[in-house]
Amino acid sequence: MELQLVDQLREKLERAKLSREDLQKVFPPEVERKIRKFNEPDKPEVPEEQVQKYLQEFAEAKEAGRFAHLPPEQLEVLEEEVKVAASDSEKAKDLEEFLRVVKEEAQERKFGQEQQKLLNKNAH
Repeated sequence: MELQLVDQLREKLERAKLSREDLQKVFPPEVERKIRKFNEPDKPEVPEEQVQKYLQEFAEAKEAGRFAHLPPEQLEVLEEEVKVAASDSEKAKDLEEFLRVVKEEAQERKFGQEQQKLLNKNAH
């Protein structure tokens, strides 16, 4: 029933040849968002346990000081972006790659520090 009403309304509006500006005068922004959402395909949801895993990995990296070089304002922005990306199926893969790189860099840095300690120990 609702779908028929939407189709009928769309046909009438198309016949009226209203501009986007005219349509915005007719429809409040909430209606336009609902229509857009209705017409957009649903994104697959990121499972909650996966979201929590991403957030935990980021928290661990932050705690380990891997973002200590960032100013506090920039770190806040990064945290917000991570929260958004963790639950967005289109951004989750990029976040996963980002967290993987952060983890690898930390492991490489730790390995380099261990190597330096060994060299220092052997030099004495």
